[in-house]
Amino acid sequence: MRAEVEVPLPRPRDRRHPLFAQTVDRLYALLTGTGPGAPGTAAAPVAATPLSAPLPDVSVGGLAGLVEIVHSHNGQTDLPDLADELSFEVDDLLPLVDAAALLGFIEVDGAQLFLTEDGRAWGRADIQESKKLFARLSAAHAPLVRTILTALENSDDGALRDDFFLDLLRRGFSGADARVQLDIAIQWGRYAELFDYDADSGELVLGEVAAAFGV
Repeated sequence: MRAEVEVPLPRPRDRRHPLFAQTVDRLYALLTGTGPGAPGTAAAPVAATPLSAPLPDVSVGGLAGLVEIVHSHNGQTDLPDLADELSFEVDDLLPLVDAAALLGFIEVDGAQLFLTEDGRAWGRADIQESKKLFARLSAAHAPLVRTILTALENSDDGALRDDFFLDLLRRGFSGADARVQLDIAIQWGRYAELFDYDADSGELVLGEVAAAFGV
């Protein structure tokens, strides 16, 4: 538990009330460690791992949709306003926001979303350039994708069975959640052509694109 936040607004909540937006800003800052209200820390940053930084459960297409929408708002939008515009709750959008921030497509300040230069480039790119940029960013910032690439690079033939990664993931996740994490990484990696996956044999195979990232 990071904090207890009292919400004085009566139910049903009025999402257009200024206090609602302020509360969302504070809550999101607490959850992400960004913006005013976020807890400070003097500890040195610790490198993220597949267990400490799980991948948000979103598709590449979903990420592209969020980036496109933020781009259409001149590269900046307010999360509560965006949720209201789409007729969803704020927390429905958080996995997409978390994934886009993880990969460096957006920056988050409280409940404000800002498209980065990489986000703008990804939104403008054709399919091949889009894959290249996604490959670079996921290899650099998605811990499980990076772990898979490193393991495949260090195997004799650039191939490993999925059981290897599932066994490692089950150290921190349930069996079902471990499978979900691996499936997300596989989808991201296959889109970026960093590695491929044979569902029949359960084998992951290093892709030629991976060599470009010095894994």
